[in-house]
Amino acid sequence: TMHVPALGAPVLCLASGLVGSVPVVLSGGYDGSVRLWSAHADLRLEATLESEQGATFSLAAAGYPDGSCAVIIGSHSRRLSFWLLSPPLAGGVVVGPVHS
Repeated sequence: TMHVPALGAPVLCLASGLVGSVPVVLSGGYDGSVRLWSAHADLRLEATLESEQGATFSLAAAGYPDGSCAVIIGSHSRRLSFWLLSPPLAGGVVVGPVHS
């Protein structure tokens, strides 16, 4: 069992996926941020995705054959945000909002 601080916000939703060959966990909560954690032997915070649409109530992740991972964020504002995570995670994750 591993315990990792939620960085001050209650966790409302979780998703997991792969970015390249790196397993990742995403957590979302009332503060509207989605935190991206790499999940090898331990959990390490890699990035924070800012949705700016209020509390995050739902998350989904889906991998693509090229190693990228789509993240869909459902928020209190009744909007979806779509992010594309690209490998490699080592040395900094490449993230970008595609649509919201």
